[in-house]
Amino acid sequence: MAKEVFCLCNSDSKRNLKSCFKCCLWQHKNNNKNCSACWQEVRQDNGKIPSKATFTASPNMINFQWMEEIKCHARPTLKACPLQLASYDIVLTHYNALRSHIYFTQGKVSGHLRSGSANWHIIAASPLPQAGLLWSFVVIYEIYENDESRFSNVVPSSIYSKNQATELAILGSISTCLNICNITCVYLMGILVLKIKEIAPVISRNNRIYHLDKNAFTSGVTSMSTYSWMDDFSGWAPLRLALADVEDPSSIKLQKKNYIHLEVNMHYIGKDVYWYNTYIELSDSTVFPNVSINSTSESSVIYYQNVCTWGYSFIWWDLAKWIQHIDWMAMMGISLTIAPSQEQLWYEIYSELGLSEEEIDDHFTGPAFLPWLRMVITAYGTDHIYFTDPFNELKPRMFTKDYLNMTAYYIYDSMRSVDSKAIWLLQDWMFVSNIFWSDDLIKTFLLAVPIGNLLVLDLQSEQFPQYERTHSFHGQPFIWCMLHNFGGTLGMHGSVDAVNTGIRKARQMANSTMVGVGITPEGIDQNYVIYSFALERGWVKDDFDTKQWFNTYANVRYGVNNLNLHSAWSLLKNSVYAYNGLIKIHGKYVITRRPSTNLKPWTWYNCSDVYKAWQLMLDSNFSIPVTHYAEYEYDLVDITRQFLQIVSEQLYINIIAAYRRHQIERFNYLVDKLMELFDNLEQILATNVHFLLGTWLEDSKKYSKEGFADLFEFNARNQITTWGPKSQIGDYATKQWSGIVQDYYKPRWKYFLLELHQSLVDNQPFNRSSFVTNVFNYIENPFSYDRKVYPVMPTKEGSFFVSKRIFNTWTYHLRSNKIYSSHTRLKKSVVYFILYLILDYGYEVVQND
Repeated sequence: MAKEVFCLCNSDSKRNLKSCFKCCLWQHKNNNKNCSACWQEVRQDNGKIPSKATFTASPNMINFQWMEEIKCHARPTLKACPLQLASYDIVLTHYNALRSHIYFTQGKVSGHLRSGSANWHIIAASPLPQAGLLWSFVVIYEIYENDESRFSNVVPSSIYSKNQATELAILGSISTCLNICNITCVYLMGILVLKIKEIAPVISRNNRIYHLDKNAFTSGVTSMSTYSWMDDFSGWAPLRLALADVEDPSSIKLQKKNYIHLEVNMHYIGKDVYWYNTYIELSDSTVFPNVSINSTSESSVIYYQNVCTWGYSFIWWDLAKWIQHIDWMAMMGISLTIAPSQEQLWYEIYSELGLSEEEIDDHFTGPAFLPWLRMVITAYGTDHIYFTDPFNELKPRMFTKDYLNMTAYYIYDSMRSVDSKAIWLLQDWMFVSNIFWSDDLIKTFLLAVPIGNLLVLDLQSEQFPQYERTHSFHGQPFIWCMLHNFGGTLGMHGSVDAVNTGIRKARQMANSTMVGVGITPEGIDQNYVIYSFALERGWVKDDFDTKQWFNTYANVRYGVNNLNLHSAWSLLKNSVYAYNGLIKIHGKYVITRRPSTNLKPWTWYNCSDVYKAWQLMLDSNFSIPVTHYAEYEYDLVDITRQFLQIVSEQLYINIIAAYRRHQIERFNYLVDKLMELFDNLEQILATNVHFLLGTWLEDSKKYSKEGFADLFEFNARNQITTWGPKSQIGDYATKQWSGIVQDYYKPRWKYFLLELHQSLVDNQPFNRSSFVTNVFNYIENPFSYDRKVYPVMPTKEGSFFVSKRIFNTWTYHLRSNKIYSSHTRLKKSVVYFILYLILDYGYEVVQND
């Protein structure tokens, strides 16, 4: 039987082990004779371990100063167990590291703490005085409103010396004198020996030195160059960026032609504005040279949005949310997007025709199903670009050249009759995977509009590009777009290399009419990294060094340069974000799909990479600054969710295998694990506000008129479940959110597995049709009409602790070999090979009984 390690050092290494003399738990030899369960045995009568060390808790920046000074005189140890801490001279920590210890030592953990559990380790190993160590000297920095740091609490102890205060004062004075002497010697050496007259000479702002390395300041600061067919975009001009000012050399001035210029400058100076991270930190001591920078973007247009985004993501947004998002769009340099107004146009026309408001309301669908747009010039003004999709997922009445040519001609003619400068913005989705649209018919349709007056969105260029097939859309300008997401589903995936190289190849293609780059997801609020990558890639000519880009992304997103985080994102880049194939990814994962015996889960990556990345992110918890901790928590919840999603698919494969082989005992074990997984998924999602069903539902009710709250909530519930009154495209827009997991996905699977179990007991085939009818009538459809109120605030237990607990639980389950194998008589080498396939690719184990 494998040895389970419960050691104060929190390492799970199985080398150099010995058993605790009292409780027999396994621990490492360098931790003396006691494990965490027997920690009290080594305490003195007063309940504290005496220590000669000085314990210091301070902000990160001050901590770095401590560390640098200590490095000059000693070799510090980065990690140690509590018994080792008691023997050190100085122990440094920071506020983030103490948060968890304060939480647990104040007795806020409910339930029994098993010896050896994660919570027990935290309490037993805590450096706080109330946990078990009596420090010789304690120094804690306190931050005041005037942002000054000072010693707030000095607790002396006479255990080792009665004159500690005097000794510290003398040593501090000696150190100060030595530093002054050192600085004086360096200064005299420079003046007398090296003859340095000025350390930082003043240079005229016109001096060419400021222009030699301008790339160091721009990193892509760009402007939108004009294109002949877009007369109204002629206002785009090179950006002028003034770094510093004569009166205030630490300030930054941004000069603009228009407000997009200003926002783009902001993004590339404070390059850490990614999605909802609004924190930018510039050191007070930073001095910028005065320099003017001119640069031109490689894309005339940066585009954003899909018609469906209004239904799957924007539908319940308020003004504050829109202001935040519009700021983000501007900072990313987005110059073209779409706005909703089609329903307003229909409403006015129907009113003129004499329909009552009640009749009009009956005609319109609910608010969550209105992602269609068109122009209303008198109400909203115009930028001369009008969006319409005549045959989006619809077949034309006739597939003839004349019919399609005249249809396109008159659509554009109707726009031009209202606006002589009209440009038709067209999604090419109707050409994708539609056998009726032959190359000749596409050409006839496109050329019905004058060249330059039709702007095509090549909607899914990263996977199904149409610009190659249509020879650059037969001369019509187009935008290379990354679609990526369907229905706003959650699941980590992307095609980094396809985006990186595809944009360049489209630009370099012979006679290319590509004028821009865009992102067109049906839903957002997921996979932020892939959208940031695509938008930034649109601004530059050459391919990114993806390794460097992801390292920078990690630094920027978490506000710290951490090798563990670099490694984590490298693993994700080479796994979940490395898809390159033709299989459509619509976000239909096993855990959120209606159960069946013939689901076919698949992955294109090494699943163990996600596990390793998760572990590295957990290990990085205490290095994340408070200003960026929200982004870290979001990603930690997301990668925990992704791992559970992967394991659920592996469990499903083995459950079906056990069912087909009539292995009832093994079937029951695997079912128990899947139910446990649903509970774990609910727990981790409940710790973050961005993964709550309650937020979506309450927002829907907030914007309903009196008497319409139930209708709006029905829309919100139905869209993310059955998508239609009869589950027309059920599970298309699923969301892995707290609330829907426990009250929708888990009950469906529980009922399905009970039916399977009963068919095993009765030795009868599973009745699929009966199950489908019952699961819709008793679980799926009632959920849309239910009015249960769900939390809009996350649980009090932090994401890190829940994620860590789940990590430990499933590490144990997966290492137990009970999920993936039973009693086999295969040779050892074959067993290892099969386990490798399972862990890395999720394959089903073939068991020999």
